[in-house]
Amino acid sequence: MQRVRLLRLVSGQKWGANSRTLLKLYKQYIRPVLEYGNVATCNATKTSLLCLQRVQNSALIVALRAARWSKIKEMHDTAGIEPLTERLRSLCCKAKTRYGNSELIKSLEFQRYLLCGKTDQDH
Repeated sequence: MQRVRLLRLVSGQKWGANSRTLLKLYKQYIRPVLEYGNVATCNATKTSLLCLQRVQNSALIVALRAARWSKIKEMHDTAGIEPLTERLRSLCCKAKTRYGNSELIKSLEFQRYLLCGKTDQDH
């Protein structure tokens, strides 16, 4: 949220950056923090993912200069940005495809199995 507040400062009402620039700032400065460790966080609890999604929603409200009561789906469509949970899942799948045989991925799969008794094939 600290980074979202900085984005808000850059978006000043009369002199601030335009929405296109603000979206680029979001993608380069805020989104990488939300996506860090996506292989592990894509399977986080719904509550944890909701907290991350709220940060993204706040950033989109600032970047698009939208009202707080704007519909989230419309903001995602306007910005061309998918919801964070979907993005984390797609990044996780790409990582598993790329690094599927690595010891780290096998370790994460084993830990996930111990915690919830499921593997990705069970989903």
